Amino acid sequence: MLDVPALVDAALVTGDIAGLERVNQNNLSGKNGAVLKVAAESGEWWAEHGFVGGMKEFGSALKDDLGGQAHEVVNFASSVRDKVKSWCGWCP
Repeated sequence: MLDVPALVDAALVTGDIAGLERVNQNNLSGKNGAVLKVAAESGEWWAEHGFVGGMKEFGSALKDDLGGQAHEVVNFASSVRDKVKSWCGWCP
């Protein structure tokens, strides 16, 4: 059985993330089940787009789906982004 907390501890202490990368690749390939595959794919997507980019894409998709109500969704997404940025000093 894989001990992910031990891999995280080792990565923090040594800086070697090879074990975590193997786990992520196994998750992406589906070797650890469908749920972990989707979770890994989601993590990759958010890592690529970031919070702000992800929220913009989400808002854009909703705009396409909602039509006239889209401005309300965009305003909501902007307010969420502003709140997150006020709580999180390192967020873009």
